Amino acid sequence: MKKCSHTCYTQNGIEKCTCPDGLELDVTGLVCVVPYYPYGSGANDEMLSSQMYGRSLYQGAILVSPPIYFNTAVPFGNSQNMYKVAYVMSNGLFVFGDESIAISASPNLNLAFSQKWNIVAPYWTDTKPNSGHVNYHLYEKCGQAAYDGTNDDSMSQNRIKVMTRASQDLLKYYGFIGFTVEKVLVLTWVDVQHIYGTENSTFQAVFISGWKKESQNGQDMQEREQTSYVIFMYQQGKMNWPYIVGRLINIGFTGNNLPFTNTVLASRLDKMKGNTGFDGVFTFKTGSSSSSLQKCHSYTCSKINLLSNPVYENDKRTLYGCPCTMERLGSQWQLYETRGEKNDVECYAISHIAKNRLLASNIRNKLCCYKREKPHNPSDWRDVEQTMREASYVPNSGHVLINDP
Repeated sequence: MKKCSHTCYTQNGIEKCTCPDGLELDVTGLVCVVPYYPYGSGANDEMLSSQMYGRSLYQGAILVSPPIYFNTAVPFGNSQNMYKVAYVMSNGLFVFGDESIAISASPNLNLAFSQKWNIVAPYWTDTKPNSGHVNYHLYEKCGQAAYDGTNDDSMSQNRIKVMTRASQDLLKYYGFIGFTVEKVLVLTWVDVQHIYGTENSTFQAVFISGWKKESQNGQDMQEREQTSYVIFMYQQGKMNWPYIVGRLINIGFTGNNLPFTNTVLASRLDKMKGNTGFDGVFTFKTGSSSSSLQKCHSYTCSKINLLSNPVYENDKRTLYGCPCTMERLGSQWQLYETRGEKNDVECYAISHIAKNRLLASNIRNKLCCYKREKPHNPSDWRDVEQTMREASYVPNSGHVLINDP
């Protein structure tokens, strides 16, 4: 009788094990484990190499990737710091900001914290740089290609699969409903060996950044903070290093040194129940930021699909154009808001009456803004009309409104 970890059944006289949704059988075919995120050539990963684009570093038996640039910055650490670049290293860690840190240092998260190094270490140790390989892949909801209107791997089915998985994992592990995943960095160390060992181990770190939705008056609203998380994954059957006294293995991230660092537990992570409730899976919040610039990027990203939407393009074309001066504004326009330090910029939108009569099927609206000097004598209609004639359209100040104001 097979000793399945979950369910055993018989098919054509052969005993087989099966797993619930979200799990897969390990290499023995008996134990259900949390699958790694897609990696390798099938996921179109980059691979760490001393020859990669001639930019990888080889110092202290450590390989370092070229810079991995985020389209917009991500939060990391306890002080709302934001970073636009990361580096992955062959010795079981990745860093934000400066790739020179930790290249020659021995594994020591306490030192990293005191030196304010921005390190994430799923398995920071001394490895043979040419053993196995290290894969990495950055998935972004709105990569540069999305803004440029071009297509590349950022729009692939793989990206959708990975970002959907990330959203589901945050729901499963944190209870986040409607978390908007914007970036996922998947890093996989495959069949790596300790510098003084021959056993292979494969482990993975997944960095996720995005926005959690909250409900206000029955409507979904974006949380005021962008947050980031990391998931460490150690799959049973793929972590084969034995425990050796004195072998340094640091696990955690800057400011959070996990208790199994440099202990026998570091060799048993695949069999330990993580804080997720699953064996070999641990997750932590790694940063947050309330930057207004990030909120703007997030809003733009959420509407980026409109750039290639033919219905939206048709709606834009059928809206009225902005008259060149305020004097030419007819009754189909109504004041929307005033802007500027002196409140001397007036912005007008198409009125509800005009929309209902002439553009009833168009849910968009148009904003046109004009810089207007205050009349010297507001009670003199000629002075008022003169300021309207001289109030010219402010280039690039108006824009299409997604919905009627």
